Amino acid sequence: MKRLALTVAPTACEAPTSFLSRLAARNLSPDIVTFAKDVGLDIGAIICGDDREIHSLCRVAGCSPLSFKRTTVVRTSARRYSIGNEEIYSEVISRSTIRYCPSCLREELQRASNVWEIVQPLHWQFLPVRYCTRHGARLLSHSFPVGGRSAYDFTEFVRDRRAELASFQFQSDGMADRFDNYLTDRAYGRQAANWCDRLSISPLVKACEAFGVLMQYGPKVRRFNLSAEQRRDAMEVGFTALEGGSEGIIATLDRFRMSQRTPGGRQPHPQLGTVQALLGSDRKNRPDLDPVRNVVRQHLLDNYPFKAARW
Repeated sequence: MKRLALTVAPTACEAPTSFLSRLAARNLSPDIVTFAKDVGLDIGAIICGDDREIHSLCRVAGCSPLSFKRTTVVRTSARRYSIGNEEIYSEVISRSTIRYCPSCLREELQRASNVWEIVQPLHWQFLPVRYCTRHGARLLSHSFPVGGRSAYDFTEFVRDRRAELASFQFQSDGMADRFDNYLTDRAYGRQAANWCDRLSISPLVKACEAFGVLMQYGPKVRRFNLSAEQRRDAMEVGFTALEGGSEGIIATLDRFRMSQRTPGGRQPHPQLGTVQALLGSDRKNRPDLDPVRNVVRQHLLDNYPFKAARW
């Protein structure tokens, strides 16, 4: 497998599929499927994060085999992926749509001489990332037919919509919150030290949502009764509690406990709604939630009149 004469330089924020897409455009190929066939690469293996095939991609492009060590999305099962040291569930990362910041793309199209210079940052594919941390623009998404490869051909997507993207007029309907900023930085391992680092991204998203739903909507509301926008708003509320560590979680639960006191002043049984549903279910009794579960369990033991067990 020979090195190509026309190549591009990898960046620290892109996945191998973004790089493959740019490399295909640099070599005047109409799409990544045609390009992969022409140079003898297995596109399906690259999409699934196969280490050997990604090394072949690097060899063809003349770059280090370690170029995508932190940004390769490896499919480990039907609904799970790993990225670096992170385990990611399918409900957290988009694999069938292209998500993008229209303001970033308009800016890049004005700057770049060639479409293959424009990179797709990995964090755009994280579904809980709602707003661009640079421009405050809401990330947009474009869906493709299931089973195709177009969702991985970012450069083709930009090329085909160049005029539309270049003329985009930004109108803000919000701004990036702390959870947007945290997840964006964490995608590349550059986040400031935070108690939330103890959790992998997927259980962190679940825990933030559970705490946020409890605090905003009370113990009787379930997540599936809320819109996607309401659930994402709840994640920010929950993140504020969790990033405070044990003290933040306990303070949040204390505020909730005091707000739920009965007229007689007693609340004999904990009613933690979505938090209990997440942490107490046998099906969800995953060790990756233990940092949160241990704090909540101790809070319950300290504040509710549980009887001693009889053996």
